[in-house]
Amino acid sequence: MKIAVLTGGGDCPGLNAVIRAVVRRGEQHGLEVMGVREGWRGLMDPPLHDRLTRDATSGILHLGGTILGTSRTNPFKKPPGGSEMVLRNLKALNVSAVVAIGGAYGTLSEIGFALRLGVPVVGLGTWSLVRPDGTPDNAIIVADDPDQAVALALALAQTGPAD
Repeated sequence: MKIAVLTGGGDCPGLNAVIRAVVRRGEQHGLEVMGVREGWRGLMDPPLHDRLTRDATSGILHLGGTILGTSRTNPFKKPPGGSEMVLRNLKALNVSAVVAIGGAYGTLSEIGFALRLGVPVVGLGTWSLVRPDGTPDNAIIVADDPDQAVALALALAQTGPAD
């Protein structure tokens, strides 16, 4: 089974440590991890991706930013047909779930669009949504750490996103 990991929003310290942790935890669960370059833009045509392994992510902790790159592209808004490209490429690449790291409003909206289209996706290091009454809004799945993100991605890959 394969999961994809991408970074969204602006660049910030610590993203490489999270990428490395997702890869290591994913491998412990027997998953293949695909790194998507340039955020959501990397799932458009042509898809920009690399296989991430323990060896490939060894020695990245001291590097600033993200080895994957990031963008503020929201393929679910534009270009026309962007969401169809993402769905087609995820299917062609045999990706079962996506872990989206970082970001804020933009990443949350992208995760929301993806979930509505049936893409199993987990947010990590992004904001959680709260209803006006202060209770959590669980429509968007957000993990607190890489271990939880991989576990949730694995569960989503096996069961699919909730309707």
